[in-house]
Amino acid sequence: MKHFRLSWRGTEGSKNLDYNRYRLTLREWCFIGVKTAVLFLIVGYLFYDSAYIFVLFIPVLAVMALLEKKRCIRQRKHCLTQQFKEGMILLYSFVSTGSTLEQAFVRAGQELLRTFQKDDDIVREFDEIRRKLGMNITVEACMADFAKRSHQEDIESFAQIISIAKRSGGSMSQIMKNSVETLKNKIESEAQIRTILSAKRGEFKLMVMIPLGVMFYMRVFSSGFMDVLYGNGAGILFMTICLFIYGGAILWGTKILDIQV
Repeated sequence: MKHFRLSWRGTEGSKNLDYNRYRLTLREWCFIGVKTAVLFLIVGYLFYDSAYIFVLFIPVLAVMALLEKKRCIRQRKHCLTQQFKEGMILLYSFVSTGSTLEQAFVRAGQELLRTFQKDDDIVREFDEIRRKLGMNITVEACMADFAKRSHQEDIESFAQIISIAKRSGGSMSQIMKNSVETLKNKIESEAQIRTILSAKRGEFKLMVMIPLGVMFYMRVFSSGFMDVLYGNGAGILFMTICLFIYGGAILWGTKILDIQV
C-alpha cells in the first residue's frame, strides 16, 4: 500500500489537522512551475509562435497550484480510508478476543507500526486517540473529532456507530465485524471502478495529445502552411478561438472522468 504523508508538517498534533487543507512544499511549487512553463512553451510555440503569452504565467501558475492542491487532498483522503480499513480490522480482532474498545485502540495503534511508518496519517491518528484516552476523554469523543477532521463518510459513519453502540450497550464485536465487512466491500467496489476509470483516463490523455502532435508535425514539416496564422490579428484571433475550444474540450472530458468514488 502506498504511504501518504502530506501535511503533518506545521502542526503540533492531529488535533490541528484538517484533511480538507493542504500546504504545498517548495519542491511541489517548483514542479508546478516547471510544468506550467512547459505548458506555456507548447502553447506559445504551436498557437502563437510568440513568447508574449508568458505575461499570463503567474495567474495560470496560481490556477495550476490550486488544482494540484485539490488533487493532493483527494489522494490523501483516499489513502486515509485505505489505512483506516486496516485499523478497523485490527480493532475487530482485538475486540473479538475480549479487549474493550479503548484497549483495542491502544493495541491497534502499536500493531499499525508493523504495516505503516510512524509519520503515516493513520498511525498519528491512533496515537492521538491513545493520548486522549489517557486523559480520560471518551473513545466516542476521540472518534468524533477524527471523523470531523477527516471529512470522510466511512470514518464519520464508524464514529456514529461507536457512539450509538456505547449508549445502547450493543455487542461491540458484532458491530465491529459488520462495519469492517461493509467498509471492505465498499473499498473493493471502488477499486474496480478506479481501475476502469484509470484506463479511460489513459485513453483521454492520448486523445488530448493528438491535436498537439498534428500541429507540431505541421509546424516542422509544413511550416509555410502555418505561417499565415502567426503575426497578424486574424490569425491570432483564429488560434485563440481554437485554443479555447481545445481547452474547453479538455475541461469537459476531465469533468466527465472526474467521478468521485
